[in-house]
Amino acid sequence: MLLFVGFLALAVMPALLVLITVQVIRYAGNYAISKPAREMFYVVLTVNLSTKPRMQMIV
Repeated sequence: MLLFVGFLALAVMPALLVLITVQVIRYAGNYAISKPAREMFYVVLTVNLSTKPRMQMIV
């Protein structure tokens, strides 16, 4: 939704300053929302759990 508003602002007033502002807001939102959500997928495992699937592939 916010990106739509940014593109609408670019359509109304096509200027470099508007483009830079939209890109800064887009990158800040990506860093603030998407990156922490992506990092939550990584789970810390014990050594036993992390080596168990490899041992099953060897056998």
